[in-house]
Order: sequence, then C-alpha cells, then structure tokens
Amino acid sequence: MTLSNLDHNLGFAAYSRHIGFVCLALFFLMLNTGAAADSAPEAPKTPETITVVLDDNYPPYIFRDASGALQGILRDTWLLWEHRTGIRVDLQAMDWAKAQQVILSGKADVIDTLFFTEARSRIYEYSKPYATLRVPIFFHKSINGIATPESLKGFTVGVKEGDACIDFLQAKGITELKPYSNYETLIRAAGNNQVRVFCVDEPPAFHFLYKLGLEKEFRHSPPLYTGQFHRAVLKGNGALLSKVEAGFARISAEERQAIEEKWLGKSTHNEKLYFWARNAGIFLLAILGLALVLAVWNYSLHLRVFSKTSELSEALASLRQSKQETEEINNQLTATLEAIPDLLFELDLHGRYLDCRATRNDLLVAPPGKLLGNTVFDVMPANAASLVMATLREASEMGSSHGTLVRLAVPAGERWFELSVARKLTPPGQDQRFILISRDVSERVQAQDEIEWLAFYDALTQLPNRHQLTDRLRQALAASHRRNRHGALLFIDLDDFKTLNETKGHAAGDLFLKEVAERLRSSMRADDTIARLGGDEFVVMLEDLNANSEEAAAQAEAVGEKILQAINLPCQLGAYSHQGTASIGISLFSGQAESEEELLKRADSAVYRAKTAGRNAVRFFDPEIQANLEARTSLEAELRRALSSQQLCLYYQPQISQENGIFGAEALIRWPHPERGMISPAQFIPLAEDTGLIVPIGQWVLETACAQLKVWEQDPLTRELQVSVNVSARQFRQADFVDIVRATLASSGANPARLKIELTESLVLDNIATSIDKMHALRSSGVGFSMDDFGTGYSSLSYLKRLPLDQLKIDQSFVRDIAINAGDAVIVQTIIGMAHNLGLSVIAEGVENEAQRNFLVRNGCSAFQGFLFSPAVPATDFEALLQKPTQNLAP
Repeated sequence: MTLSNLDHNLGFAAYSRHIGFVCLALFFLMLNTGAAADSAPEAPKTPETITVVLDDNYPPYIFRDASGALQGILRDTWLLWEHRTGIRVDLQAMDWAKAQQVILSGKADVIDTLFFTEARSRIYEYSKPYATLRVPIFFHKSINGIATPESLKGFTVGVKEGDACIDFLQAKGITELKPYSNYETLIRAAGNNQVRVFCVDEPPAFHFLYKLGLEKEFRHSPPLYTGQFHRAVLKGNGALLSKVEAGFARISAEERQAIEEKWLGKSTHNEKLYFWARNAGIFLLAILGLALVLAVWNYSLHLRVFSKTSELSEALASLRQSKQETEEINNQLTATLEAIPDLLFELDLHGRYLDCRATRNDLLVAPPGKLLGNTVFDVMPANAASLVMATLREASEMGSSHGTLVRLAVPAGERWFELSVARKLTPPGQDQRFILISRDVSERVQAQDEIEWLAFYDALTQLPNRHQLTDRLRQALAASHRRNRHGALLFIDLDDFKTLNETKGHAAGDLFLKEVAERLRSSMRADDTIARLGGDEFVVMLEDLNANSEEAAAQAEAVGEKILQAINLPCQLGAYSHQGTASIGISLFSGQAESEEELLKRADSAVYRAKTAGRNAVRFFDPEIQANLEARTSLEAELRRALSSQQLCLYYQPQISQENGIFGAEALIRWPHPERGMISPAQFIPLAEDTGLIVPIGQWVLETACAQLKVWEQDPLTRELQVSVNVSARQFRQADFVDIVRATLASSGANPARLKIELTESLVLDNIATSIDKMHALRSSGVGFSMDDFGTGYSSLSYLKRLPLDQLKIDQSFVRDIAINAGDAVIVQTIIGMAHNLGLSVIAEGVENEAQRNFLVRNGCSAFQGFLFSPAVPATDFEALLQKPTQNLAP
C-alpha cells in the first residue's frame, strides 16, 4: 500500500489553492453530515469497547518486538482510531488460525488482515480493501521452473495455517501442503531445508528472509494472485462494521502517511529532486554571474585573445568530461566483473590464455601466473582440453558456443563447469580472440544425478524402488521362461508399523525401516532383488528356484521364515528398544504367463492371509482371499463416495429411565446404499478404521448429532434430551480434538451440556495422561462422558477414579446372559456397585427382555437401552416414540 507525498516543487499559490479546495470540501461535507444527522433515525448504541483479533506475525503491518509488545502499522492505526472514536480497542494479536477460531466462537468483534475468499464471504461482512499485497511462490535457488500453480505438482509446499493461500492452492489441485503456525517458523523451516517451496505474502516474506539472512537462498515466482487486506465482522454485524469504517474515515491521509513512513520509511525521491533542482539553480546563477564578470573583463581585451581563450576553455572542459566518462565506464565495468561469480578468460584460437579474472582462485585449474601464456593442453587433462578447443572452434564458426560441461579437479575439489564462449570483434588481419565464461554448476549436476537416482531408488533405505523392481521383475520373468526355472515374490508388510510411528514418532519409524532394509540385505543372496515399495512395504524377488513348483515353494518359504527371524530380533531405535514382526505373502512365477502388476497384486493378497492368520506369519497366494480383497477395495471406494455424496445418515436409539421414560439417545450411523440396501456398520466401520476414513466419518457424525440437538432444543418435548456420540481412537487422538469439538458445538449452536461423548476403556487407557487432559478440557465446556463397553477391557480403579466420567455403560455381552449365567450376573452387579461408589450413573445396553430389565432394576441399574424398547430409528420416528408410554416402546 503506497500513499502519495506532497510534491516539493509545487508553488506556494498552487499549494494554497490545494488547501482552499480541501477546506471548501470539508465545509460542504460538514453541512451534508449535519443534515444527514438531523434526518437520520436514532443510531444503535455505541459500544464502549471492541475486541479486534489479527495475525501477530505480519511485519511491518503487525508483529511483536523483542519484549513481546505489539508494533507496526496496524497497531498505530487502531490506537489513532481509538483516540478518534473514544471507543476502547482491545487489540488481540495471535496465531492466525487461532484468530479465525476466536472470532468464529464470538469472542471477538472484528478480525483484521483478512483476505477475501468465496468461502469466507459466506461467514464475514468485509470492509473495503485498505492494502494490496502480492502472493508469489518462494523456492530454493537450486529449483527451476516454478512459475504457475501447475508447476508445484510433486512438491511439498509450506503454508501458514489458516492462510488464504491454502484455499487458492487446493482449488488448483495442489494438495501436498505442509502447514506451519506462523510465517517466521515457516521461513526458518525453509532455511533448515525442511521445506524447499513455500507460499507467503511478499511483505512478511521479504522481512523474514532478510532477517534470517536467507535472501540470497530463495527466489520467487510471479504473483500467483493479488490479495487485499480487509477488516471484517461476522454476518449480521454490519452496523458494527459501519461504525468501524466511519472511525477510520476520520483518520486523515496525512496521518496515515505519517504512520506508514514510520514503519516503511520515508520516500526521498521528491526531496532529492528538490535538492538537485535548487542546487542546479544556484549553480546556473553562479555560472551566469561568472560569465557576466568575464564578459565585462574580456570586453576590455582584444577580441582575438577572447576568442582563443574561449576555445581553450571549451577544449579543457571537453577533455575533463571525456576523462570523467571514461573513468565512470571503467568503474562500472570493473564493478560488473567483480559482481560476476563466474570465471572469465580470454583465449586465442589455439587455446592460449591471454587474460584471466576469477573471484575464487580455488576454482582455477592452475594459478593465474601459470595460466597466462600457456594453452589449455598445458594445464588440464587432454579430454577436458579437447572439449574446450571444440567450443572455441564452434564459436569461431557460429559466433558463440553454449552449454558444454567439463569436469575438472581444482583446489576446491572435483567440480563441473559449464562453458559459454563468444568470439570478440577484432580488426581485419588480427588473430581471433574469444571470451570464455566458466560457471561452477556442480550443485546443479549433483541435483540432476540425485533426481535420476531417486527415480530408481528409495531415498531412506537406498533400496531399489517400485520402478526398478518392476523393471527387474520383467527381466526375471523372461529369464524364468528361458531357463524353465521358478522365481518368487515375497511381499513383506511390517506389523503395527503405524502404531510405532504414532507412539514413538516418525524418526523412530524411519530408523526401524532402515534397520529392516539392512537386515534384508544381510539375509539375502547377492543376486536377489530387495526393494522398498513405500511406507512399511518391502519386496524380495528370488530367481533361479527349483523347476518343480513344490520344491520352489519350499525354498521360498524357507527364505520367508529366515526373513521373519531376522525382523523379530530386537533393535535399538535411539533410546527405545523395539521388537518388530512382519507378515509375508509369497507368489511364485514361472515364465511370462502373468504380468508384473498381477504378481505384485497376488503377493499383496497373500500378505492379507498372513495378517488374518495372526500376523508374524508366511502365507502363499490364495485366489479366494484375492476376491475378498477386491470386494473390500470396492467397498472402500463406495464408502468414500457415500461420505462425499451424503448417503450416510444417523439413527437414534432411545435411552430409557425406569422413572422418567426416554431421557436421551445414542446416535448410531447407518448406510442405506442406493443399490445394496442397508449395509451393516459391522461391515464398513472396521474398514473405515483401517483406512483412516473413520476420522472424517466421526466428524460428520459429531456435526450431524449437534445439528439435531439444536433442532430438538426448539421443541419443549425434546429440548431436555441428551445425545451420546461414539468417538473412535483415531478421532480422539487428534492433537486438536478438543478444539474440533468446541468449534462444532459453536457452529451448530447446540448446548454442550446435552452432548455426551462415549469412549472405550482401551482408548482412554492407551495414553491416560493425555486422555484426562482432553476430557477435563471438554468437561469444562459442559460436555459429558460415558465409558462405553465397560468391563470388556482391563480397567484400573486407580485410573478410573481420575477420569472425569459421568456414566458407565455395561456392555451387552454381559447383559445378554445375566438371567442365566452366574458369572455375568456377578460382573454386572460389580459394575453397578462400582459406579454407585464412584458417584457415576450407570446404563445397560443390549436389554432385550423383561428378565434382563428386572435383574438390572433389582440390582440398582435403572437406565436401559436395547431392543426391548426400540431399535435405532430415524430422527422423525424417534420423535414419534416420545408420544408413547414407556411400556409400549417395545417393537
């Protein structure tokens, strides 16, 4: 954002007219304002204080100094606004993503530094833009070709959490994004090579690049788009936004300019122009005065003497000017040459060095004194010298030569140089001369080599990747056909590797992958191929096995067992000792009847057999298992479509109190497939757990249940209902789970006291300290907790009494046989007694007959859920149940 400065060259009269026009405009503005005030209806009450949230890391607009105090253009502007309006401003600068959450929760009135996006326009009312900012992509100097969003594909792009750039890139199909909490953290990460490409607005990007000394390490693309800063309020607060903008209208352009010059620096262009114009005038006046004196003095002399003197003066002036121009040209040429990091040489057509200029002598093949007068054959190997001579001949014929690469051993080490040669213009009859520029491109060549290597090898383990494995498998199939011998693919999948990553971190996971790769190398023959496909999957290809399929299978199985033994050995991952296991699937091949992809698919199918057999096992390919896998894959694809196309729905199973009837419901997900009919949760919930779809599905359940709670709050018949929602382990383990639940409640407007979250024992006790912290945080917001399937795990009373629970739910496996199984009856009695002693309510699920209910009532449990009363039903049917007496709820 730039503001114009007053021109120092304006005359006094023009300046006076300018002031007069401004005063006249202000006079009429005051008249119009007064008239409008007289006719306007009574304005809404002016608030005493407004709370403004904004980013705290966007220099020079807003940032914190070394002491943590807020500084910058926006801080000074809001203080001036406060002075003008008399309304106190509570300026709260924070992490940008958090700032957006704060205003969405209603804890702030205004958000500043907000870019306009279509998604945000549905939430906010915007002011007019007050600053225009360009948003390019920054990338490391070693990377080329970054110019458009499409060129980002294949790169991981660093972004700031909550930034508008995320929406822009995702809209362009760029999904490999790595979020950071603020711009400085992101640019520090780029400086530490954690990310090589990042999207940051220009002002903070330039600030932090210079601050961190990284300005020479990164370049930037043309702007992806141009953003504009706005102030904004939530939809429906337009009256407040009008007051805010009216306050800013009372800040003059001169005051805004003064604030900006304080933080952006004052433009010196007009001052310099005025300075030089004034000095030029003085100089001209001095020259004119001197000329007048000389004219008077020379008038007394002879005209001829005057003429000769004038000629001599002009010649001397011309000489001085020519000398000055020559010096300026030489200085500029010297500075230009010194600024070029490349090596510059002048050679003749025979390759003899005539001149040399280098900023680094350690890049020269010989010291400058030994170069001059010698030829390239005298100072470098013959093959390199021949390449140089070839470029000289090409430049002699074509005028120039570019792109020849030469590898030389120099004092700085072995380096690659790119040669560019141009023929000099020389007088007729003189030998040809050439300017040769030698650029050190070692880093570029090394990067190209690494890219070519990565196309065939895995960077972490140094093993061949899928591409090279496929190529070798193709060759192995042909060799197997020629030799009439069997081969085998052993597909290795590490058991519980995700758990290791999640509990011990990715660094420990990477150490384990490298250790497995090393153990595979030491266990296999030199001719065997070992590859890593990605993640926790490895493949071993065996060749030249027995021609008999049974013998070949025995050989392959023996190798598989040997691999299992090697992986089973304990290993040290930093300070953590880990003992891993693996599941191995084997697919034999002979000849070229199957394709490479089909063999890999079969081996992968065999891994599934090993997993279902209890893991840490070796299994061979089974066509029936493959068919089941394909059905599972198809179901996963359909589940993803079901989530995006809103096929899923919630049913509600009543929770009954012996005294008060229906007091709540458990929200249970259902999938009415448009072609298959109702698909059981027992089919798709485990699949969702395995694939990670359980997280978005769980969020959808939470949002839908909260929306239903809000609807029920409007009806006196349903407003007191509680809704229980099951939360999966993956969903609960999200670092921002508490914030997600709070945000969902806030966006739906549901009463948190009407929401109850059901957690299993194993989920809570997996990381008891973190679980307690999260539960207490949500409990402070009013959310209740029930322990689901209680009694099926390994509960610890010492942990149980620390958990902020409201309710224990007796698992239906105990309820089913309480009337006929003494063991189950004792367990249920114990759970009820434990709940009462801990001050918790208790509810039994799976109640299907009167005998079960009577037993529970006799033993102190008066809350039930089960088919005795009603199965889970849609919301409209559930509402109909509320009209029935409790005793008539059974189907």
